[in-house]
Amino acid sequence: DVKSNRGFVFIPEVGDQVLLGFRHGDPARPYVMGSLFNGTTGGGGGQGNNCKSLTSRRGSSLKLDDSKGSVTLHDKGGVSMNFDGAGNQTLATRASATTTVGQDASVLRMDKDGNIDLSGHTKVRISINESTYIQLTDGEIDIISPVVKVISSDVTQISNTNGDDTGVIVNTDVTINNVENVNINSNKDVNVNSNRDVKITGYNDVKIN
Repeated sequence: DVKSNRGFVFIPEVGDQVLLGFRHGDPARPYVMGSLFNGTTGGGGGQGNNCKSLTSRRGSSLKLDDSKGSVTLHDKGGVSMNFDGAGNQTLATRASATTTVGQDASVLRMDKDGNIDLSGHTKVRISINESTYIQLTDGEIDIISPVVKVISSDVTQISNTNGDDTGVIVNTDVTINNVENVNINSNKDVNVNSNRDVKITGYNDVKIN
């Protein structure tokens, strides 16, 4: 029972060496059975016959190398994907790379200019068991959200390693809440300025020394 979408279909190119068959042995009814390998159109399997490949006339190719257990996919634009047989995968593009899941619900875009864009319609979560290091050699880091929370189970520290610069918090209202002590320390002066009243309230005493 012959079904559709079965078997291997690869139409020979003009000028290829082909194998002919004849329906019912009739020389008047020839048909092409497929392309034939020759030393001009292909390079063979190499030493040990380890390489198998499929190549189109525009330069797209699929190469399987049994000496390494690797698989390499190329297109004419210089995009390549390699599985090296040792558990590693490499994707290289010249212009940009985009990974999309769920009709743009989750998207990762990277381009040749060094831009990386990660977006998710619901949530973007990054989980790391050890320390995380983010370094900018130039520019700014902007975190924009209706609500920004920084939560630590032990110590929360914001520090500036450049002694000539200052740290600034700008907002309409700033509130600092803590269950236990709140300490403000400085190696130099501490200035508290307000265009209106300054109120200091303590549950028992207020000590200023």
